[in-house]
Amino acid sequence: QQFQRFVDAYDPSLGFCAFEGWRVKRLNIGAQIGMAQAVRDMAVHLGHTSTQAQASTLLNDLLDTRVALADFVPNLYDIGERQPAQIRLNPDGTINNDDIMQGSPYNNQLIPYSAALRDRDTDPSQVNWWDGSNYRVDAGTQFMHYPALSGYFPLSSEMTARLRADLLAKTEYYVKSYEVNNPWWWMSDLAHHTTGSGEHLYHSPTLAWTMFQVKAMVLQEDWDALAHQLPEPVSFNSRYDLYRLQNLATLLSLSPKMEKSVNLATADHGELLTYTISLVGSGATATISDSIPAGTAYVPHSAQVEPQVGVLTDGSNLISWTGVLTDGHYLELTFAVTVTVEEPFAIVNMAAVNNGEENRELTATTIANAFKIYLPIVMRGW
Repeated sequence: QQFQRFVDAYDPSLGFCAFEGWRVKRLNIGAQIGMAQAVRDMAVHLGHTSTQAQASTLLNDLLDTRVALADFVPNLYDIGERQPAQIRLNPDGTINNDDIMQGSPYNNQLIPYSAALRDRDTDPSQVNWWDGSNYRVDAGTQFMHYPALSGYFPLSSEMTARLRADLLAKTEYYVKSYEVNNPWWWMSDLAHHTTGSGEHLYHSPTLAWTMFQVKAMVLQEDWDALAHQLPEPVSFNSRYDLYRLQNLATLLSLSPKMEKSVNLATADHGELLTYTISLVGSGATATISDSIPAGTAYVPHSAQVEPQVGVLTDGSNLISWTGVLTDGHYLELTFAVTVTVEEPFAIVNMAAVNNGEENRELTATTIANAFKIYLPIVMRGW
């Protein structure tokens, strides 16, 4: 019955559900998308085919509207409701701070990323809500101005897929523009230690959370870079703990699908190096090709793969494997080499890995026969 209220409230002229009463009527598009997806998935689980069909139709309509709303701010320029604004620059080319303060031409709006003029094509602002006549556009420069990314919250899997397919470049531009004045290290950690008014305990963690989710799920930024941006494990309130745990769970769910490592960072002539290549399957054919690095000799028959699936081929110059690995299943290939070089040398091992979805070139480096420096110990009063 509650879902039927959403279906009945859908307004084709707006592209989303409009209810009586402003608090619900202005319910953001992301929340409506999340609702439609949840109902569709529950209907599939319960076998309610009619509800599933209704929810799927509503979900697709809402996703189409979310993509269309990306042009909401550009359209404001087209009809003259928003005017271009020039950024003032200092003599050294940096942005004049007056342009990010109240009363400036920007009025607390985001400064475009790598642009000197905010206009139709460079304005990164996003519409927060719209009811067909009234609207609010948010893109704050101050770290507590608006505590979430407009149009990206909550971030359901269906909206993530559509954003990646249709709005990837705009999303990247929006995030970069936000980080001009709201860097991750400020929102995640520093703001909680350097401000004392109290609202930072709620607003900046929320913004840091939505930024992290968009970077991880939509932009799919480098895993190691995302791990570096997790907030420090210190808490001032339960919301901060909750968002940090959600970001951590997201990061763990996106654990690297292909990795390569070596057991020794430095080694001498005659020592053994063990290389490990791991990948997570996608259900398609995966391949590994690893050339034995210069300055080493392969240890015969040392190559092993776990689990023992696919075809493993080892030789004096090349280790290779190919096979179909079940989606989400883990595979690890290891092999050993002996250091043969006698002079200082960087042993760089490179492997070409394809998990069935993407190609990666992975490297692992060991410094062989490194020069050693011994410092004297000076003890006073001995």
